[in-house]
Amino acid sequence: MGMALTVPQYTRGGSLRTNVAASRMRMRIRLSPIALALALALAARGLAAKRPSPSTKQHDVSVAVGRDRIDVRFPAIALANTGCPYPRPLADGTTERWYEWQAVADFPDRTSSNNHFMTVALVFALHDGTPLTAARLDSAISATRVTVEEARGEPALTTRQWPVARAWARRESGRVRLHVEGADAVRAFLGAGSDSVSVLWCQRDEQLSFIKTRLRR
Repeated sequence: MGMALTVPQYTRGGSLRTNVAASRMRMRIRLSPIALALALALAARGLAAKRPSPSTKQHDVSVAVGRDRIDVRFPAIALANTGCPYPRPLADGTTERWYEWQAVADFPDRTSSNNHFMTVALVFALHDGTPLTAARLDSAISATRVTVEEARGEPALTTRQWPVARAWARRESGRVRLHVEGADAVRAFLGAGSDSVSVLWCQRDEQLSFIKTRLRR
């Protein structure tokens, strides 16, 4: 059975137009490729920050930045636990599940009512009716574009997206790794002025998985 992959379709402004159900509110807005997953993830981030980060995962997370590269490594998650907790119903009666991995650097002016951040993100959706296999997940990860974006507001909308010279994502021994090359994209990410970043990912047994870690330069 073939893989069903939701691939973002961009308008001239680099945004994605889609229907979003966030906190059971119905609305149509122009969103970035990351915003559908971020709308719920960032709302839960304050709660996540208050609970201890699992020590076994803290050592598996890293964000390394060089002059022209960003490399993000996430902890290993069991295949059956990969993906956001709640599938989203579609008009045809089927459901899709979102998958996300992000490194988020907050700007100094970020507040609880006005998010403002840079992100390196991998976000996609798969139809939930087909069992998730390693091959299906790996194929979706490699087919989805890694983006570097600035976002602002509540919910967070993309204000700018930076082109990258080269980017890829893959799983290595169960750990997702995002890699971006391009001096402009790296300067933009570091422009948030943060020495630490929030590493975010979805897993099915938690609303949000979140670890704060320092940038490795």
